Amino acid sequence: MISAPVPENEIQRLAALRRYQILDTLEEEEYDNLVKIAAEICNTPISLISLVDEDRQWFKAKVGMDAPQTSREVAVCAHNILLPEEPLVVPNMLEDDRFYDSPLVTDGIEMKFYAGVPLIAEGGEAIGSLCVIDRQPRELTNGQLEALKALSRQVMVLLNSRLKNFQLEEQQRKMEMAFTNLNEFANIISHDLRAPLRIIDQYIEVIEEDFPALIKGDLSSHLTTIKDSAHNARNMVQGVLQYCRSINVLQDPQDPFRVNEMLRQLIEEEIDSDKFTVLYPEEEIWLVTSKLALRQIFQNLIANAVRYHDKDKGHLEVTYKFEDGSHLFGVRDDGPGIPDNYQKSIFKLFQTAGNSGDKRDSHGIGLTIVKKLVNALGGEVWLESVVGEGSTFYFTLQQHELADLVSE
Repeated sequence: MISAPVPENEIQRLAALRRYQILDTLEEEEYDNLVKIAAEICNTPISLISLVDEDRQWFKAKVGMDAPQTSREVAVCAHNILLPEEPLVVPNMLEDDRFYDSPLVTDGIEMKFYAGVPLIAEGGEAIGSLCVIDRQPRELTNGQLEALKALSRQVMVLLNSRLKNFQLEEQQRKMEMAFTNLNEFANIISHDLRAPLRIIDQYIEVIEEDFPALIKGDLSSHLTTIKDSAHNARNMVQGVLQYCRSINVLQDPQDPFRVNEMLRQLIEEEIDSDKFTVLYPEEEIWLVTSKLALRQIFQNLIANAVRYHDKDKGHLEVTYKFEDGSHLFGVRDDGPGIPDNYQKSIFKLFQTAGNSGDKRDSHGIGLTIVKKLVNALGGEVWLESVVGEGSTFYFTLQQHELADLVSE
């Protein structure tokens, strides 16, 4: 018996095998069905999905064999992985110098025929094989060999799907940890910043109440500047908290919902009908996405339009159309518009339009949150504006199939 040499890429090959986290797992019907089909098509009593580990071959699925594994030293599949691009067919193992005196040939299952197709990982490493075995010398037809190749590819479809699921779970775990850490950090920072701001406010109140006669001229102006600065700093701290927490809304369930109903409720809550007329789409719009995230996007855009409006009576319109496989929404107002030199920076943190006058409660966070949420949902956001005429904020959302959805 001649044991198979170790492949030159053994370290990479074993690493690829470990990534699938498949060794020593329980039986699974999807894999068991493939070896049953292979045995049936090739008319053999034995079929295996063999994964070649460092010192053993372990069987993920098997037909006609009780042992869960064998040593790598006697494994025929260890030879099969040496040439990943080619199947290994041994018509008569008694006539092959590598195998004629193997205990698997002379004893045990008394294998006399072997045909195996390597299982190739995404990086090109052969991690094992799908094989069929007979106790009599024989051949496979071209059709049987092609079927065995197709089944080996299906094994890898299952394994790669398993790997991607692990990667998604790990990504989700890291995201949840990042959300937690970010919230904790934001809360700590906001507490540490709010404390000195409260002290500043308290000292100013003491000065104004206890020493009113001293507050004249420049001193009065300086105190006003300090109060305004403290107020702005509190707004910025609050804005940072809102920004850090905004991504949490993406974790809510993504179930089908009517956008029209959500807009109606939002407009009733946010808009003073005496000061604004509002139009929104009449046709029924169903979406499968984060409802909380979409609500916050609309809420921030509508709030911006209301906050910066410069007329006694305003007009606001929400538009919609399905275009190029995406949902396209727009929020249009007839406010002051945004100058060209601010349009590129308007979505950056702590940036405002520069034409808002004394908007002390504005911290330049709302549009940053809009961009963050839209991008997280796989869309894009942009602005079209004319000074003196108004602005339109557009954003897209990816299309999702509404499977089994019955409109009421």
